[in-house]
Amino acid sequence: MARAPEQQVVRDHSSWRLTSASPVQGALVLRVAGVVDIATCGELEVELVRLVDGSADAILDLRDVSVLSVAGTGVLSRLVDRLSQSGRRLLVVTGFGPLRRVLEAIQADVLELFGSVETAGAALAGVAGEDGCAELARLRNQVHDLREKLRTRPLVARALGVLQERYGLRDVSTTNALLREVSQRHNTKVRTVAHAFLAAPPPSSPKAMFWFPGRLVPPSPPLTFAVRQPADRAALLDLVLDAALTCLSASAGTVWLTDPARGGLVLERHRGLPPEVVRFFHRTGAAGTVCPSAFRVGAGAVATELATDPAFTEEVRQVMLATGVRSVRCDPLRGATGLCTGTVVTHHHDHVPTLAPAAERKLERICAEAGTWLVWHVRTTTLDVLEHLHREARETGSHSK
Repeated sequence: MARAPEQQVVRDHSSWRLTSASPVQGALVLRVAGVVDIATCGELEVELVRLVDGSADAILDLRDVSVLSVAGTGVLSRLVDRLSQSGRRLLVVTGFGPLRRVLEAIQADVLELFGSVETAGAALAGVAGEDGCAELARLRNQVHDLREKLRTRPLVARALGVLQERYGLRDVSTTNALLREVSQRHNTKVRTVAHAFLAAPPPSSPKAMFWFPGRLVPPSPPLTFAVRQPADRAALLDLVLDAALTCLSASAGTVWLTDPARGGLVLERHRGLPPEVVRFFHRTGAAGTVCPSAFRVGAGAVATELATDPAFTEEVRQVMLATGVRSVRCDPLRGATGLCTGTVVTHHHDHVPTLAPAAERKLERICAEAGTWLVWHVRTTTLDVLEHLHREARETGSHSK
């Protein structure tokens, strides 16, 4: 589909040209052409901020940009932050060439990238055109992640600053690469590593051999309901969810765990739910469901009817009732220390069944053992990650001098 004709030249700079076009789905459409480098991107940012501050959502077409420097990508990042603070979106059009690949590598955490203005407009409208079905489906599934990453960016930025200063790392790019490498090596989210890094007392010295000298790793707590020790957290959560579904004769359920970096509960495992419900829970989180209520209760499970419990928002109620669910039961995962690490939720098409006392005690024991195991796993994994980060940062800092 051909591009819409340009309507107005906003600024004709010696290195770049900024033009505006007809709005698409009520969004401001701006096009940039030319070279956007460290010497010229400051003036472009001023113009872009002036324009987007008076708009709703904005679509920024960069397909005619021949050079986009690192400083230019910083402009895009700050624009995303600026709009997201008031619930607005910046949709960036790149086509499918080298520019897109560069932005995916550098700014994939925060930018919504599209092949065309038409596809971006379809995303705003919530429909897929003939050329954009696959891309829009992918983007819809990632929107909630983009929003959450924007929320945790200040946390990660603080961690990067402290990490760079503490170990004398060369620059932010080196520091960021180090943080992400450690995150990937331990299969731990960057925001979780950043939160743990800032929360832990610093090592005795950046040059110390160990952050936690003499640390002994305690054995994993016993699990009477598992044939063998789970290899990781995901395996443990699958075991707990299967046990709860079996005890309560349910065909669908979820496991939610606390996320200190984000705050609140995050969906970690699910079984038997339609894809649209899973996407809904990922997008909205546990807010507006009975999960937070179960999390706050001092002991025992919470069983409730969707139609009458005010803990559910109307949106959550309608989504779940549409799948035939009429009631849910939430069992907190509370360890020996009393710390609640999450909750397992079963979905029922009728009333929640009443368990015999022996079955009730069995399920309570399973959740207690799982809660204790999760506390052990989080502490052990966190210290492993921090020790690895300390070692890598110490070596990288010494080589940069």
